[in-house]
Amino acid sequence: MSFEALIDWLAAASAVITAINIYLMVNKIWGRKHIRDVAESISVAAYSMSFLLAVPFVIKFVMLEGDLVASVSYGLWMVFYAIFVLIGTGVWVVGKPGLGFLQKFRSALSMEGNELGTIVKAFSKPTASNHVLRILGGVAGIDRDFDDRERDFIMAITKNWGMQLSEAELFRLAQAQVSFHEIREDVTAYLQTRPPMDEASQLFDLVNHMVRADETVSAEEQLLLDEIEALVGNYIADDDGQAAARFEVLVVPQDDDQFAQIADLLKERNSSCNSRLGGRAYPLGSFFSEGFAEAITAPIREKGLFCVVHRRTDA
Repeated sequence: MSFEALIDWLAAASAVITAINIYLMVNKIWGRKHIRDVAESISVAAYSMSFLLAVPFVIKFVMLEGDLVASVSYGLWMVFYAIFVLIGTGVWVVGKPGLGFLQKFRSALSMEGNELGTIVKAFSKPTASNHVLRILGGVAGIDRDFDDRERDFIMAITKNWGMQLSEAELFRLAQAQVSFHEIREDVTAYLQTRPPMDEASQLFDLVNHMVRADETVSAEEQLLLDEIEALVGNYIADDDGQAAARFEVLVVPQDDDQFAQIADLLKERNSSCNSRLGGRAYPLGSFFSEGFAEAITAPIREKGLFCVVHRRTDA
């Protein structure tokens, strides 16, 4: 089998898997489509936009390129989006007699518009707003692109806290040289204030919205989002957050001079040299994903130091 034939076979298999995936997602909700709360929990606006965004791709693959597999895949997703739009508009909900589809559709969009600020309002009284503000600012700036939409989102959040950020403070947030490790430490510090679990969950919702505020999710933002989700999830599960952290980062001195260099570099983190993996090393922390752990090592390696990421056997 040639490489091209193999790719064609894999693409066809992915279309079949897509169909199974869509069936499983629709099947999960189909038996509940008549329940009002279920219908109202679906974002009609989001699925409508997804449907419209798929249209040009279907036209491209069907009419211009004749790519059957891609056409089928996008067509299946359009069917999926259409079904969820129908469920979200309440087509099968009992108790809306006399209303046509367009009336139900407009009603669903109107209700969703009134709920756009729900997450912001729900997070109006954080237990440690200074930590949350640093987290949001760090997430916005981790990709070195502090977008106006991210700026507006932070302003909307702080306004609901009764805070008014000055232009100088916003500029400082935009120019801050944030790191993965600092943002994670801010999240850990926030969770150590023992906020209510629903508030901790809302923190992740805020971070998720911040990441998607500029309509793009960078690789750096995705790493942060996954790590924060794991941290918050462990907190809600009443864990100390470290038992499940599977990847440990070690800074390993290669000669006597590096012992002093590393000790000075890590003094603010209270990291001391101890026995690790049959040698001497400075532990930098434990993290949930290997990718995030590797990202933590980047600024250390830039200084010419040797780092190791290893899977913890006690996790």
